[in-house]
Amino acid sequence: MNHCLIKNFLAAAAMLSALTSCNNDALDTPPSGKIVKVTAKASVDHGDDSRSALSEKNGSIAFAWSSDDRLLVTDESGTALGILDIDNAQSGTFSGTLTGLNEGRNDINIYHFGTSDALPASVADASSLLSLDISSQEGKLTSLRNTDMMFASTSANVTGSEATISFTVTRSTGFAHYKLNFTDGTTLSGNRVTVSGTNLYNRCTFNLDGSIADKTSGDITVENSDGDIYLTIIPERDMALTFTVTVDGNSYSGTLPSRTYNANRFFRKAQGEGVEVTMNAVKENDNTSSTEATLIGPEITLGDNKYRFTGGNLFFNTKTRQWGVFGSQTEYVTKRGWNEDTPEIIDLFGWGATGIDNARQPQYWNADKTLYPSTQETENQNINEIKATQYDWGTAYGRQLSVDVDDGTYVTPTKDEWNTILSTFFIHPGTVNGIKGLLILPCDNSDATKANEILSTAGISQEDISSIKLGQTDALDYTKIVLDSNDQLTAMNSVFLPLAGYSSPSLNGEKNSGITVYYWASSGSYRAAGSNKVANGFSVRIANENLGSSDFNISEWARNYGNCVRLLKKVN
Repeated sequence: MNHCLIKNFLAAAAMLSALTSCNNDALDTPPSGKIVKVTAKASVDHGDDSRSALSEKNGSIAFAWSSDDRLLVTDESGTALGILDIDNAQSGTFSGTLTGLNEGRNDINIYHFGTSDALPASVADASSLLSLDISSQEGKLTSLRNTDMMFASTSANVTGSEATISFTVTRSTGFAHYKLNFTDGTTLSGNRVTVSGTNLYNRCTFNLDGSIADKTSGDITVENSDGDIYLTIIPERDMALTFTVTVDGNSYSGTLPSRTYNANRFFRKAQGEGVEVTMNAVKENDNTSSTEATLIGPEITLGDNKYRFTGGNLFFNTKTRQWGVFGSQTEYVTKRGWNEDTPEIIDLFGWGATGIDNARQPQYWNADKTLYPSTQETENQNINEIKATQYDWGTAYGRQLSVDVDDGTYVTPTKDEWNTILSTFFIHPGTVNGIKGLLILPCDNSDATKANEILSTAGISQEDISSIKLGQTDALDYTKIVLDSNDQLTAMNSVFLPLAGYSSPSLNGEKNSGITVYYWASSGSYRAAGSNKVANGFSVRIANENLGSSDFNISEWARNYGNCVRLLKKVN
């Protein structure tokens, strides 16, 4: 277990001696002010759970102070004043000597870092930031206290050389309890479990008041697990966790629907019962998703509802007949149409290839093996005669997950909705992991200053940028914003639409991966063109080539082209 550490130890100016000392001798360079004997009464705002010696009671985590609990006290600037040791665990009373207080009122901060060995033997300054590393956890109820960060801001009223204070500490992180359930009866016995997911963070820093200042995305590993897992969680919205483990050479994975994890809360099923995670065997190249997609990017207001993008492009597994969402925003395979000779995973679809009425799998016409709608139309119909004006892949994906498809939980953006999204947010070409694509940053399209602040969270500094506009004729520049990893995208909370390529009837296959991409809208068109009837679909075109026309636009496109799909999920 990595314990919480105080950042920026100043050994040369150490103010506290060994943990067993708490008198004035502990101060090498005492701050100005009085030496005051302090008696403290500590309460806990444990919300749904609590701290130090931890046990479960009535479905929550019961609180009890331990005999080795200690509290660090600083002034408002973070300068250490001393340590309070526990006198009575049952009553939560502490005492100690603080150096640097003045007569009358003194505003102070109080910190509890979990186990006593998390508090260093010498420290001069709590600094403006504290840090927490939860990337490796034991996964046990008893180990939660190792990273139990609690804070309080209060005041000490000094009279003479004594002061009595009373305060309430509040936890800045959350707890969760999970139970891995293997569909084939597999059990764990000391295996390593990895927890990953969108909006999962494994490190953070804190402000002096205990609020979270910065978070670093990353996985959490649980060593020697038996499948009953308790975790410390850094709070975040829309977190969808995936649990993976290898047992006797076989890989297993399970994903939970996204949810909000709040500070000072305990997420569990019931008393002593963890939230069940269904673990399925993972076959090679099996990308089929049976759980809800993770979400990424800002909330998008469209009409009366709010949406967020799924964390990857849509795919279809032709073997299992299941829809899924890639686990990474940069992932694609550039494959269309299916038969015995094509790969299992495809991610290019003809417009309307969803089976909208009953969310069936795509079907193709033998004439060109291009995917078309799987209801109402027959193999003998001409594409120009398909009159439907809207097909939504979100219906197929949502029905597979047994969500309320009639309520529009998952949707493909319409033509107008794509236009709203791409005209509202800050849009810029970029490269992630060597893959070119379009970035949608969570700020207004005119706010270059905010866009740079967002880029700085991923370590990117690029002053000379402005949001591109639909219909512009200048070639797109993918070199100004270059990211090394998907973790940076997560840190920026930004959407990335990769240039995954496309297919057309004139091609014997697919083309232009990394050069051009089309993302379907759910809106179609049907019009007369002379004596012919023409049915097309609208799509967003993003290109890495200048053909003398706009490389970024929304326009009609033949329905028998194979294009990408990116879904939205309603979050209100």
